[in-house]
Amino acid sequence: MDFVPALSPRALVQSAEVNGKAIRFHIQSNTIDQHVTVQFPACAGPAKLVLRVHNDFGLSLDSRLPALGATSAGLRVLSESWSPTRDILTLEVSGAAAQQYDLAVLNPGQIRSMDGAELIDNKLRIQFPAGEPGTYTRSTVTLHFNSAKHSH
Repeated sequence: MDFVPALSPRALVQSAEVNGKAIRFHIQSNTIDQHVTVQFPACAGPAKLVLRVHNDFGLSLDSRLPALGATSAGLRVLSESWSPTRDILTLEVSGAAAQQYDLAVLNPGQIRSMDGAELIDNKLRIQFPAGEPGTYTRSTVTLHFNSAKHSH
């Protein structure tokens, strides 16, 4: 069995185990995220995989398709970049004029401060200014993170 979940570049995988026994894992990083690869033999009964991870962080948008024939009004993430020290995330986004978008946040306590958005009820809220109806405008959202403390 191969299990390869994506984690944020800030995440630190402490350990992996299957049914209580430690197993090896491998981390492959890129500029946007990292993948932890865990391999173990499939068994006839249930198997419980536990990954111990610190400092993981994620954003999630509940996107919906527009009604048939309607213009799209969804948030578009144009680019995502992390600082080399993984303590700043910059998002270039585009959204419909006068619209607000909420992104669910995994581990909002990781965020120290932000520019271009606000944190409301564990959601990152991005508000776009008024403009020509049906047009998209761009914005930059910058998230500043707490220092990465790798506690065990």
